[in-house]
Amino acid sequence: MDAIGQISAKNIVIERRIESYTKYPNVITIHPTLASYNDDDSNIICIVDLAQQNFQICNQEHLDSCWWLSFQSYCAVCRPMLNTCLSHSEKTEMDEESEEMNEIANLIFDYLSGSQMKLSGDHHVAELFADRYYETDSLIVLNTPSPAACFDFLSFSADNPYASNIDQLQLDENHNKENKPKNNNDEQYKVQMLRADAKHSCLYQWHEILLPKIASPTSTSRESPECVYNDMLKHWECKLSQDLRFLIIFPEKLGEICDVSLTSNGKLYWIQSLNGSQSQSLEKSFDFRRIFAFNECNVLKQFECKTKKLLCSVEQPSRFKIMPCGEHKCVVWNFSINGASEDLFCVIHAEGTAKNGKLNNKLLAINNAQNFNNYRFEDGNLQDLIRDVPKLCSLNGSIIFGGACFLSILSADNVDKIAVYDSEEDGKRLICNEVSRAFCYDTFVPIDIATPQDNSKWITDYVPFRGNSILARWLGTIGKTVYGVWQYNKHSKKWLCTKSDEYDEMKW
Repeated sequence: MDAIGQISAKNIVIERRIESYTKYPNVITIHPTLASYNDDDSNIICIVDLAQQNFQICNQEHLDSCWWLSFQSYCAVCRPMLNTCLSHSEKTEMDEESEEMNEIANLIFDYLSGSQMKLSGDHHVAELFADRYYETDSLIVLNTPSPAACFDFLSFSADNPYASNIDQLQLDENHNKENKPKNNNDEQYKVQMLRADAKHSCLYQWHEILLPKIASPTSTSRESPECVYNDMLKHWECKLSQDLRFLIIFPEKLGEICDVSLTSNGKLYWIQSLNGSQSQSLEKSFDFRRIFAFNECNVLKQFECKTKKLLCSVEQPSRFKIMPCGEHKCVVWNFSINGASEDLFCVIHAEGTAKNGKLNNKLLAINNAQNFNNYRFEDGNLQDLIRDVPKLCSLNGSIIFGGACFLSILSADNVDKIAVYDSEEDGKRLICNEVSRAFCYDTFVPIDIATPQDNSKWITDYVPFRGNSILARWLGTIGKTVYGVWQYNKHSKKWLCTKSDEYDEMKW
């Protein structure tokens, strides 16, 4: 919405502090604040150039290869360079395509394939398959190592070493620090590329990018005023940009910045809370924990920023998702714990307005949605949109929802066909009592239903798969998981399951 009560999106001034690092030329951090509303400068959005070209275009061929996404792609880029070096060596007279040279290159790649490692609580796995699919054999994770606590075992009593002097047990991060050699690499923040060995169910690190230490801000927009800040709230959300080159890092679970999206044309979008130190005095009838600004930053034009829309959350904690839907528009989804029947969403165009004028400047609810307890069928087929799985993903501009044993698909072409009940009697209603002037409108969302493979099993996760398919999984027999692949059939105009099988998930 352009305004909620006296709060207008065009009047919000965004100030941002940009940090670059000489030691880390592939990293920049943005600290956005909303003047007169949220002036907490500790909020942070970190952007990492995974291509390691210092945010420039130094080698277009390497950019096109996306070597940072896959160990196989990395080897394919490195092999010609290795062959060139070996062929020009004074000690060798091998041709660039000789078997000896390939064997030497394979030995080098075996060494580079990395050492085995395991994920821990310090690793934050990047969301790789939210907007599209690509062939990969690797994970991308952010490693934020925590300092290990030192136990002073000498303080225990000899009579009862487990209980007598428990009050004197010291947990000191700096204890005996002067007596232990310091390894700076143990506390170094980094982005790691991990190769997944499916045969042995192991992870191997094959590349890393060092980062400066980024601080998690103390939240000013918590779930409730009584919520106590603690270390458990610290979680870094990691996701890829639309062109797959940049890694976006932000502290989603702190309640300040709910989601971030970087498009291929250099537009950075983020959703930020208006709740801050000064906001409460501006509009006493509002709970500013429910109000958020949808902001745009043009990275290619000196980081120019503006607020495009205002959003209201249906509940606390507030969860939003920015979903690209075609080249010039996106759908912003606001999750409810009760599923799609109480979700809110809006359609925002980068420039201009929507073809369907009724979608402009409105927060929308779903009239043809059902929650967990009230599925509606007709002739054995599900008719309504179901979303029980707390995630969304996109496939070629279409938005995919998961609920019960079904997948629901809102195609990019059908977004402009959403029917809005905008009359005062039929559709307009107050979102929540905490924000007295925020309204939403009921809609009918045209969706396609993927034919269920197993009506007795609930889908637990799903991702876009290959060029035009969806991969979902659900529980199988004890210790097993079942997957299914759906693809749109143009002749029947339905999403049909083309393959399904059971596999052993416990190996991982």
